[in-house]
Amino acid sequence: MSGSGSSSGSSPLGGLLERALGWLPAWLGFALIIIAGIAVAVLGIVTNTKVAGFVAFGIAAVASAILAWWSGGKSEPRANPFDRSFGGVVSRIDGWVWLVIFGLFVVASIIAIVTT
Repeated sequence: MSGSGSSSGSSPLGGLLERALGWLPAWLGFALIIIAGIAVAVLGIVTNTKVAGFVAFGIAAVASAILAWWSGGKSEPRANPFDRSFGGVVSRIDGWVWLVIFGLFVVASIIAIVTT
């Protein structure tokens, strides 16, 4: 028996959940990523712990979602209460956009490490 599929595909309830959430618009995936990025940045500022790292990751998340959306990437919202996950998945990103997004998170990681 192979375990290479998603957990929602192996569970009848997970498949039902995916069908139930199928009506959600595709742009909601990008919106969820942007909202999460803003939340991370605000959390870093409000809690005053590792502010630069949190803000850097928040800016990277917002910028990457906007760049992927602008360049024609496709997104979809995903939720799985069994894995307690909710967010967006982005696919079909051009190679140069992927490199820029990767670079944003490398820079955010360096900022987080240097400022700890």
